[in-house]
Amino acid sequence: MVDGPKGLLPGLIGFAILSGLAQLGYAALRSKPESSGAVKLPSAWFPVQRITPEQHKLYLISKINKIDEEIQSIDDELLSLEKQSTEPP
Repeated sequence: MVDGPKGLLPGLIGFAILSGLAQLGYAALRSKPESSGAVKLPSAWFPVQRITPEQHKLYLISKINKIDEEIQSIDDELLSLEKQSTEPP
């Protein structure tokens, strides 16, 4: 508490008002009837799109390939470090 005990009551009142307004907004979004019965939120709030199983498979393959490249890079780096440590100074 920045203001000490005298700032507690105004803080609680402000928090209660903000919470109430947020709850009213949420309830307003939930109460709008949709044709499908589901609540449609703006895409900016939920930036996820549906993908086909083929797109998902291609995405996973690309991730696996990227990981394989990173593993190969680390292996190459380890080999070069091992060569340096076995060579006489």
